[in-house]
Amino acid sequence: MRVVVSEANGLTSPLNISTKIRFLDVILPAHSSFEHEVTADESVFILAVKGSGFIGDRQDAIEANRAALFTPEGNNIYAKAGSEGLQYVLCISQ
Repeated sequence: MRVVVSEANGLTSPLNISTKIRFLDVILPAHSSFEHEVTADESVFILAVKGSGFIGDRQDAIEANRAALFTPEGNNIYAKAGSEGLQYVLCISQ
């Protein structure tokens, strides 16, 4: 995972901007998963770049060139890669 803006999972972006947004570029190998911490007042935008997989608490399917926008019900956003792996861009904002 690369943190493009802000910080996440112990990593910090080299960009120093004053905004309440996290922008991540995530690459998951086949059948792996990742959990992103978010708060209930944040909105989440995900754009799948390559591959396919599942996102969110309901495990909604997502594939390359598809996007999803949602407000998390809990404290985490889940992503799981399919058999091809999954690369996605994640934007979390208040």
